[in-house]
Formats: sequence, structure tokens, C-alpha cells
Amino acid sequence: MNAQSIALLACLFPAAFTFTQLTAQTPAPLSNVSESAKPAFLDIPVQFEPNQGQAANDVRFLSRLPGGEFELTGDGFRLSLGQSEEVPVLSAKFVGMDLNSPAAGEDAGTGVANYYRGSDTAGWIRSIPLFARVRYSNAYPSTDLVYRATRNRLEYDLELKPGAEADNVSLAFTGADAIQIDKGGDLVINAGGRTLRFLVPDSYQMENGKRIEVPSGYRILSRD
Repeated sequence: MNAQSIALLACLFPAAFTFTQLTAQTPAPLSNVSESAKPAFLDIPVQFEPNQGQAANDVRFLSRLPGGEFELTGDGFRLSLGQSEEVPVLSAKFVGMDLNSPAAGEDAGTGVANYYRGSDTAGWIRSIPLFARVRYSNAYPSTDLVYRATRNRLEYDLELKPGAEADNVSLAFTGADAIQIDKGGDLVINAGGRTLRFLVPDSYQMENGKRIEVPSGYRILSRD
């Protein structure tokens, strides 16, 4: 893997609407297994936990995934494609995002996360709240960035207020072996022997209570 491989992509759409992008689905290794035979953990909702010392200092929230880990940083995210310490990592940076944008959990769950490491109870971390969503307020001017998760699918929304400049949003990826846009408009990234698919953007604006679809798509800006 070329760890220096960086590609930029831009979302092509007008301002003042809500942009939903269905992200990074790992290949389904159990796709040929009947529903009744699949393990029960696949039906457990994926949730976000705030970093209270259980992750690296630059991580604000993290989500434990079957076969990996998803970490939210101050200006993007990291996807670890495995559970050992030496696994491929795909990083994405929202170029120009406000590093001081506050991150807050939304839609609190009923459970908590606990970390019992070692025999010294002083190092244990207990009762970490879990959330279904994480919002970065004003990640860009008049634009909120919202991460969501449903089972093994991770999603993020860009919520634009009137006057926001949608063409200011771009992503820089590091750790990808190959990046391409397929015929259906999906962004396809190969990393660490896996294929990650960012589905074609679902973009719309609300007018008088009605959802109006807005054309949008990806554009690769560079492959440095």
C-alpha cells in the first residue's frame, strides 16, 4: 500500500440543502450465508463513543465495527481495516474544515462502554455514553458535518444552511491503493485488500415542506 497516496474529491451541487452520503461499506464476507446462519452481533446497532482516554489523543469519537474500527478526528476520520495493531488504515481529511468545530453526540443510547485494562482500577474507564450520531457544528461556514451509523454501514451528512458554499467541501484520502468512480457514480476505494464503496450522493433541499432532489456527484481532483 502506498501510504502517501492522496486523492481529492469534490461534491458537485448547489448550496442550501441537506447532503447525505452513504459511506464506506466493507465487503460483506457473509453475503453467501443464509440470514439464519449469520451471527447475532451483525444485528447490534453500531454506536459512537466519546474518547475518554480509550483511544489516541487526536480521536474525538470512535465506533467499534465488526472487523475494524472507525475513529473521528478533528478534521476527518480513520478506518482501521482489522483488529490487530498492524492493519491497513484508510484516513480521510475534510480539507479546510474548522479544527475548532465542536463535536457532540446526539441520540444517546441506553448502554455504556467500559474498558478494564490491567489490574490497576485507576486505569479503568467506565460508563462511557453511546450515541447514534455525532455532529460537528460549523465544520465549514454555515455547514454542519453529521456522522451516523446503521449496523455495518457508516454514513455522514453535510447539512448546509442558506448561503453555504457546497463547492468548498473536499476530501483527501491517505492509505488507498486505488480510487475510482464507477459507472453508477459510486466512489470505489481499494485499501488493504478490501473494497470500500461510497455510494453516489443523495442530495436534496427542502422547499415548502417538499423534498427537491439536487444533482450531485464526485470529482477526483488529484492523485498525488
